[in-house]
Amino acid sequence: MKNEELRKMEEKSFENYLWQEKLSESTIRESVKCIERFKVWTDQNNINLYQVSYAHLLEYVQQQQQKNLSPATINIQLIAFKKFYNYLIATKQIKPLNPAQNIRLKCKRKKALISLLDKEQLETLYQSYANKDTSKFIYKRSVKLHRKNTVMLGFMVYQGMSTSELGRLEAADIDLQKCTIYIASAKRSNSRILKLEALQMIRLQDYMQQLEQNVRLFTNNIHNQMDYLLSELRVLNKNIRNAQHIRDSVIMQWLRQYNLRQVQYMIGHKHIGSTERYKQEDLRELQTQLELFHPIK
Repeated sequence: MKNEELRKMEEKSFENYLWQEKLSESTIRESVKCIERFKVWTDQNNINLYQVSYAHLLEYVQQQQQKNLSPATINIQLIAFKKFYNYLIATKQIKPLNPAQNIRLKCKRKKALISLLDKEQLETLYQSYANKDTSKFIYKRSVKLHRKNTVMLGFMVYQGMSTSELGRLEAADIDLQKCTIYIASAKRSNSRILKLEALQMIRLQDYMQQLEQNVRLFTNNIHNQMDYLLSELRVLNKNIRNAQHIRDSVIMQWLRQYNLRQVQYMIGHKHIGSTERYKQEDLRELQTQLELFHPIK
């Protein structure tokens, strides 16, 4: 019983440490779960949790790989271990040597960006959808849904917004007088203020007249709304894969118009490396085209 009480006290103390590190609730919850699973593993293998070595962690990683866990999933666990041993060091329960400090698996490089839409295709997609003849719609609610989806698509095509960003938008984020939109920061993105395009304004004003000042622009489940919108867009362009496909296309077009730092700001990337990846993919695609049409003899 005493061991169980000590375990709970230790867990609570670690949790408090993570709160002090200003981590999100979901990150704290996941970190605690990772340590609980790791404690089970150390007990099963007769390893003292407070004397874990780099070699022990490698053994643990190998066992996780045998379970076919992805490198990204294993890295999440390793990050939790690093936090835990930093906590033990901070509370002077172990010597200042973190066994998880320098261990991390390499993840596979993200798939190349292929079949992206160019600027003309993006604008055609928006205008074709926006200019649908709604008089032929059978249900009145279909007209309202089309109006909402047109606004969503405009934000995707002209401001490069992601699905999650659309879900967080509020009426107060739109400044119709200045023709700007404020996109709030999130865990993986920075805030920014972007210009609204003239093509968006009439439909956006019409849509916002129905809304109160401090409400979400898109009140229902944003992912369900996006699935429906994408199904309609694929009728207009069968190459549309998902919302990220449209966002990737926008980023690539911006990189051909603006410098790297400007695009980083416009798309909200926290790290310049995230934006650079698109630049590298663009160069790879250019090289492929050169080799295809102008092969070196």
